Amino acid sequence: MRLPVLAFSLLAAFTLTACSDNTSSAEDIVTADVATDDMQLTAPEVPVSDEMQVTMPELPPTDEVVTQEADEDPRTIWQRDMVDYGNTAYAARDRAILKIDDAIYLDEGQTAWLVRHDDERVHFGFTLDQPEDFVLTVSYTGDTAPMIVRGQTDADSLIRDAMADMDVALPGLGLEYEMLRYHEDNESYMIEDGVQLTAYPAQLEPGKTGLRATVFNDNNPAAAHFEGLRFYDYNPEMIFEARFAPLEEFEPKIFQTSRGWFKQFYHVGDAIFSVGGESVTMPMYGFVTDPAEVDGISAFFTDAEAGIETYGVGRYIDVEMEAGSFPPETVTLDFNYAYNPNCARSSYYNCPYAEFDIPVAIRAGEMIPEDH
Repeated sequence: MRLPVLAFSLLAAFTLTACSDNTSSAEDIVTADVATDDMQLTAPEVPVSDEMQVTMPELPPTDEVVTQEADEDPRTIWQRDMVDYGNTAYAARDRAILKIDDAIYLDEGQTAWLVRHDDERVHFGFTLDQPEDFVLTVSYTGDTAPMIVRGQTDADSLIRDAMADMDVALPGLGLEYEMLRYHEDNESYMIEDGVQLTAYPAQLEPGKTGLRATVFNDNNPAAAHFEGLRFYDYNPEMIFEARFAPLEEFEPKIFQTSRGWFKQFYHVGDAIFSVGGESVTMPMYGFVTDPAEVDGISAFFTDAEAGIETYGVGRYIDVEMEAGSFPPETVTLDFNYAYNPNCARSSYYNCPYAEFDIPVAIRAGEMIPEDH
């Protein structure tokens, strides 16, 4: 099954604690002054590029494993795995991209408070300034085991110490708290019906890992009003078997991102092919330094239709492979699977801008959103 998934994994630990008081405020759609501007992060002095993110794309994992029938034609597979899956991931599925009420990136030692707002609709948002009332706190320590607790905020340290190696309350502490319910897939935590929290490590800048916390709300109107992704018709002429020229040593490459931050990937080699009478040598990037661990590579590119028919800051294309098989002699570039970063429709992500331009129109894959 082909799915547009840019895998980026960083290992770190985090702590989540929650207050029993359940009232307060938040913002609907990215609270920029909370999720970005208030973050005091120092980016390295790197030349600024044009645009785009590689968190790659941060799409939620699928809930179901789709079995590919041997007699399925490529167009049918593309319709299911690209078009149908993409529309589901943006609005229809659990933790869909457009169901995000807010997201925040935390540096080590930072704490964010999740607040609830009950005005035109119930929604949630993060703040770095402690409010009087809040739903829970998210703290990134960098070295403690993951834990989510509802309890008295003045007893957070006691709770963390007592619960470091267990998931039940200890009697006699005089604390009122409870473990938040895991969602059934064990990848998120239920705050209340229809509202979920995820928290996982994310790259803040080259060499620095932080925590990304996200709150999803099934009642977010952005998901309800979503009219679907736009794609070119499936085009078999936009599939290329490219020669792959690996680098002897992977080269770090820093990209500017949609938040004005910087992200590092590794230039692992080039895909060489011809399209529209032009010879193209397209750089391919990985996310690990050990060739034996490479299980996928990606390219970030613009084309002659960028800003007109295709997303102006670029699209991504992925190539999957078995770990240990790098370097391949050739790579299949199926531009029908080229996709926009999540930042094309959501400001809650941190997407790298593409720097490489293909000098001809690539009329395949996802098109520019209608409101751009």
